[in-house]
Amino acid sequence: MINPSKKGWLQKFLLLFETQQMAIADWMEWYKLLRKSGLVYGFPVDIHFLKLQTFGEFTTEEKCKILLAFALKNVWLQSGTNEYFATTLCDWMGVLTTGKNEQEIWTALEKVLHERVQTNQDLLSKNFSENITNSLLFVDVLSYAGKLFEPNFETTAYQQYLEQRIFVQTKRFIESKKKNSELDKKIWKLLKNSSKLLPQDVVNASSLLQSDILILLEKLYLLDLECMAALSDKKLEEEELAYLQNYVVELELNESDLQESLTELLQFIQLHENKISFLQNNHPVKHFYHHTSEYVLSLLNKNKERIWKELKDSKTLMQLLVNSTQRDLTKEEKKRMKEEVLDLCKSIPSLAIFILPGGGLLLPILTQWIPNLLPSSFNENQMNQKSN
Repeated sequence: MINPSKKGWLQKFLLLFETQQMAIADWMEWYKLLRKSGLVYGFPVDIHFLKLQTFGEFTTEEKCKILLAFALKNVWLQSGTNEYFATTLCDWMGVLTTGKNEQEIWTALEKVLHERVQTNQDLLSKNFSENITNSLLFVDVLSYAGKLFEPNFETTAYQQYLEQRIFVQTKRFIESKKKNSELDKKIWKLLKNSSKLLPQDVVNASSLLQSDILILLEKLYLLDLECMAALSDKKLEEEELAYLQNYVVELELNESDLQESLTELLQFIQLHENKISFLQNNHPVKHFYHHTSEYVLSLLNKNKERIWKELKDSKTLMQLLVNSTQRDLTKEEKKRMKEEVLDLCKSIPSLAIFILPGGGLLLPILTQWIPNLLPSSFNENQMNQKSN
């Protein structure tokens, strides 16, 4: 079991990386896998290929951390460096190691990885945003690769170059359309929220990379992002296709690269559209509730053993839960049940979210989830009543 929201997850994942043989020797296979996972597009939704086990579902943020660690570890293996993986990460991330023991260094790395997957929005803006993780994480991956593969590589200069190039190209593409949609505006906002830089209109079009394979990966990444801007509404206008064809020539790629990029992206959208709120036109409050619900359910599943222990010690709450499986509770019983549930939350630090101001809005999630912990025998009466 692995929990990317708790201390020590990175070392545990790296151990699983070795024991489950997650290493991928071929660069293109590696890139295509990251594209299918959604990391390249900025929507990390699929990590099933890693075959990891956890309590419940991983949150979007946890998937992001895992995929980023997976991508970076593979880059390290491909580089053939004699330096330890943790040492190269510290050097790339600017983590100071002087005076720290090994565990403190890993904790610092986990903290930086956590910060890397975040957008540049404040907490309130994030809760109401279509995308809660950094959509430009693959820039980090290419930056780390450059640091390992090329002498005198300037990490900050490269990240600035690539992010500005993405900004300029996407802006150019959106402005070339006859009519801009809401999704076009979302794409622009998404990139701005993920960048550590301010958009500029002038950028050097020549890559700062020297390695042929890294230059190719950078070009494919730029093409995939432009295809995302074109296919966000799931249709490709004639003018958009013409623009992309010209862009392929500009990147010195092949027409087959464009066809593959469009095909892979369309399949990704069709498979995961319901998981990507960015592609849906929900009200901001629905976005907030959706993201928070995902987090809360993950929290409950990861603490279910502790919750069950506390539940067994609360005879009143247990009886109310049993009653709720057999009949509708009275108004007074519902009030008592709410009080008992809040008391349970107070005894488990991880569930503090329910007793904070506004946490009452999330209580229905908890009260609907708790009966799932009850042994099936408690529900037999309810089943019998339905069958009569």
